[in-house]
Amino acid sequence: MQLASSLSHDWAKSLCIGFANWLWQRHKQAPNLCAKYRTNHLIIQQLDATFVEVADISSKALLSNFGTAAIRRHLLLFKYLQEALGFHISQQEKSDASDAQRIHQNLLDNRNQPWASILIGYVSWLEDQKVLLRTRRLYLSTAVSFCQAVKIKTAFWDEKNAYKFLRTNPGCEANTSKFVTYCRDVLGWRVAMPRVNHGKTVAKPPRTVSRLKLLLARVKENGIEQTDQNTLRSILAISLGIKSSALKEIDGSSFMQINTSLFLRVGDESIKIPDSLDQISEAYMKSLSHKDPRASSLDEHETSSN
Repeated sequence: MQLASSLSHDWAKSLCIGFANWLWQRHKQAPNLCAKYRTNHLIIQQLDATFVEVADISSKALLSNFGTAAIRRHLLLFKYLQEALGFHISQQEKSDASDAQRIHQNLLDNRNQPWASILIGYVSWLEDQKVLLRTRRLYLSTAVSFCQAVKIKTAFWDEKNAYKFLRTNPGCEANTSKFVTYCRDVLGWRVAMPRVNHGKTVAKPPRTVSRLKLLLARVKENGIEQTDQNTLRSILAISLGIKSSALKEIDGSSFMQINTSLFLRVGDESIKIPDSLDQISEAYMKSLSHKDPRASSLDEHETSSN
């Protein structure tokens, strides 16, 4: 093949021809088969230029060199590579690679800020503490927001701004506390976690309170195991002060157990779920596991996106 002959390594030429045959066997009826093959050939060229031996190609190496975005765009080729080379890129590996990339990008975006070196040290410290990668990303995201809000300088920050940040971002207290601990115990700063009483700011409209009571009564009447997903989601949304539509976009992986507490990741923040909502949260997570809306065919996804 002409495309294969342009490659340097024999193993790359073999993969190029093998992918063409694999694509023909799997999708011979596709009208855009030739265009799809040529689009993926660019990735094969990059493989040829990046790796010396085919044995160097692994799930970790592919995620490190191409990232999850490229793998999503070229699902058919990467599916073929996994079959041909005998390895599997797990969902956990993809998630970890995505979190690692977001950490790297966050540090890169703040490289010219006064707190750049503080954040780099913080991430390294979290890694030494064996903090999970996804949790590290959340901690870093909160630390960045905190640094921006308090206009952090060497060895101190404005306590009024810190207090204001926590008042306006109540879901960030646990994450912020981790950063304060680092600054105090590791950097030796004379700082403390501001004490914030959110009691006066929790003003729930009567209509919201009435709806929550109605939903909880429904759970009590039907039993938590028989309660539908919409009811469970509404209870969590009202109780945590987030929109039900936002919660609907979240899957079970957004619920995290940190020490003995359960947290819900929403965007770049994590919200501690009160102990009183543990059973509701567990039932909701269980309902999500029955049907994952993202569980679509890889082939269908690539075919429809190309």
